[in-house]
Parts: sequence; C-alpha cells; structure tokens
Amino acid sequence: MTFCFAVTISSLQNQNLYAGISSFNLPTNAYNLKNHNIIYSLINEENLRKPAYIKKIDISLNSVNQYWLKASAIKYIFSPYPYNPTPELKLIKIEKTKIAPVYQYEVINNLSRFQFYQKIILTKSLKDLISYSKKIDNSWVFIHEDISTDLLKPTVPFDGKVKAVITDVNENLKIQTKTNTDSFFVLADTYYPGWHAYIDGKETKIFRANLMFRGIVLPKGDHTVEFKYIPHSFYLGVAVSGMTLVGIAIVYFLSYRGVFRRRGILR
Repeated sequence: MTFCFAVTISSLQNQNLYAGISSFNLPTNAYNLKNHNIIYSLINEENLRKPAYIKKIDISLNSVNQYWLKASAIKYIFSPYPYNPTPELKLIKIEKTKIAPVYQYEVINNLSRFQFYQKIILTKSLKDLISYSKKIDNSWVFIHEDISTDLLKPTVPFDGKVKAVITDVNENLKIQTKTNTDSFFVLADTYYPGWHAYIDGKETKIFRANLMFRGIVLPKGDHTVEFKYIPHSFYLGVAVSGMTLVGIAIVYFLSYRGVFRRRGILR
C-alpha cells in the first residue's frame, strides 16, 4: 500500500495525496525517483499494514508523517481507508463507490506552496533526516547541500508574505515578496536541473530543500522573485547554432575571397 502525489499544472501543485492507489505512485521523472520514494516512506513510515479486509484498516499519523504532510504542501488526502481521529486531519466527505468508500480529509494548518523559514538544518544522510523529523516542527527546513549558516541571522520575529503572483505557467513563475528580515524561501515545486532563480533580475543559487523542493536565500525587503526553466539542451542548441553561423561565415568569406582573387581584385 502506498501514498502518492497527484501533481497538477496549476497553483495547487502537490496538494493532493492519494492513499492505497499504487497506479499513482509514479514520480514525474527519473531524476526524482529516489526522493519521491523517500517522501512516500516518510509519510507512510511503515505504520500501514495491508489489511485482510478493507473495512478493518486502521491508519494513524505520527509526528514524522505529519511533518512531511505539511512540508509537502499537501492540503487534501483521498483514501479508501479511514484514518484514526487526529487534530491534524479533518474528515470532509465520504464518497460511496461500487468498490469501496473514498474518504476525503483536509490537512489542518498545512504549509502553502510558498514557504518562508528562518531555521535551517543541514542533512546529508537519510538517517539524520528521519532523526530530526521526529524532534522538530514545521518552522524548520532541511537543506541537502552546503550552505553558510551566516546567511540567516534573524534579529526580529519574521513577518513576510507573497504579495502577488505575477506569472504562473509550466516553465515560469514570477512573484512579489515582502519580508522584514532575511529568510530562506521554499517553493514546494519539484527541484530539477534546468531551473534557475532570479531576485530582482539577478540570478541566485537554488538549493534542494526538504528532499525535492526548490529553495533560495531571500534578503529582506520587497523583491520580485522568478523561477524559470531553461533546460541544458537550450544552451547546447545556442552553442551549436553559434558555431554553425561562424562556420557558414568562414565558408562564405573564403568563397568570396577565392572569387575576388580569380578576378584580380585581391592579390
């Protein structure tokens, strides 16, 4: 039995989670296969057992499950099995079908697609990540590559928001942010090579955050933040095109030079 994300091309990316439907348990690409599977295991963490009869299933969410549900910006859970009562889940609807009932739950106080942090944990092993997940709340973010802790030294309580979404299409997201102090901004969309981030038009480094999302260091103040997908093949194409044009120019130059020489124009 598995959990999975239903990724949609909209402002509700990664907000739906399906339980017990293995056909949905597919990552969007091979690059993130491992990270997707880790996310599933952290949400599930082996506290589900395949039931002999569907009506007897009993699902509980522990602190690790709850951390990753919220960090992944999941808003709704659809399950053929009922969950044990918890303050973190609200039963919204039970849809009866010919095969089994479908339980729809809302994740209470989940994080949005746009997340601001002031607390960073650097983890490079799954063991450390699981260990920390049991001890912390969602005010912390996991970073999986070297980052200077001096980048964030908050001196005042954080106050910030995304003021406006300017553009939100498949390969481009542009937003306006306002914060009163430096922070680490996480976009709960898939981290993948080829994505570039810009703050006020100047490119900035994208860090892999919370296993498979995109994070940047965001200075305080009002900023325009943009994420743009430019695949490596684009740069390769530009280079090849440039070399081709140079080659054509050289050929034409040599050809005309030969013509001029034959006509006595060049000696």
